[in-house]
Amino acid sequence: MVDEHFTSSVELARAKRRQAVAIAMSSITEALIAEVFKRPVLWDHRIKNCHNRDFVDKEWRNLSQTLNISSKYYYKAYVVGLYTNLCTNMQN
Repeated sequence: MVDEHFTSSVELARAKRRQAVAIAMSSITEALIAEVFKRPVLWDHRIKNCHNRDFVDKEWRNLSQTLNISSKYYYKAYVVGLYTNLCTNMQN
């Protein structure tokens, strides 16, 4: 028989971890929005260089460095994915 105290303490630890991750993601999301807003080439398709893939990629790389995304996270997979996910969720 599983000890109920152990089970509830494990569930409590998981809930605390989820809450900490949610807070961290919230601050990352706010910082991401602010940094993307500073770089209109990433979101305004009227800008001359918005279709220049090299220029846009450079801006995403600079943004990920500004947010101190470690090198183990490739900026395309992490930062761009996070922003795309955010935009999709905002539309729904």
